[in-house]
Amino acid sequence: MTTKNAKQIKKPKKALQLSWKLPNKKRPSSLVQGVEQKRRMSDRSHSIRNVFVKRANRALSRLKNCDESLLMQAIEAPSDYGVLSFLLSQPEVLALPQVLDPLAGARMRGIEFKRQMIECEGGAKSTSEVADLLKVSPQAVNKKRALGKFISVELGKKGFYYPVWQFGLAGLEAALNAMPEADGWTRMNFFLNPNDGLDGERPLDVLRRDGAPLDLVVKAAEAFGEHGA
Repeated sequence: MTTKNAKQIKKPKKALQLSWKLPNKKRPSSLVQGVEQKRRMSDRSHSIRNVFVKRANRALSRLKNCDESLLMQAIEAPSDYGVLSFLLSQPEVLALPQVLDPLAGARMRGIEFKRQMIECEGGAKSTSEVADLLKVSPQAVNKKRALGKFISVELGKKGFYYPVWQFGLAGLEAALNAMPEADGWTRMNFFLNPNDGLDGERPLDVLRRDGAPLDLVVKAAEAFGEHGA
């Protein structure tokens, strides 16, 4: 082989260098620690839930001995939560030695009052349900809520709910504008309960009538928003 031909022979390419590296030695330990932490959190959550179930069942076993007439009224509630909130809002039940709690009466009466407002006059709908009802986007519903144009209440993780009786109600926006600082529960309370400024009528019933005296409703809303009663 000539020298010229030898120069033309290409040298073989070097073997490709693998770019990956072995995992950090600490990673397996960190992974184990993460799994162990999640397990402990799961065990703690499970323990908390077990304690809650035991205490709740113990309380229920005592409540079943209440007067049968009260139990009959309680089971007529439209939901399981309604059964409990009704029963625990009754003075006779709260006066029982096994239930006695200085603040329980006020708490449960408040819960029962809110439950009744949510469930009356057709109930309440979620944001997506209202969007379907009004043929608009959920974003449009949220915008109306943020501007105070809709009555809404937040129900924990369930999000915002809107009483259905407000949709299509003439004069609603004018009344809401008269109580800008009031929250959803206060606004519902105003519309759903008798008002002295309206001769003992509910604002909702007044606005439903043809030729409703909107000015009187707005005046009553202003007073209610200022004093909350």
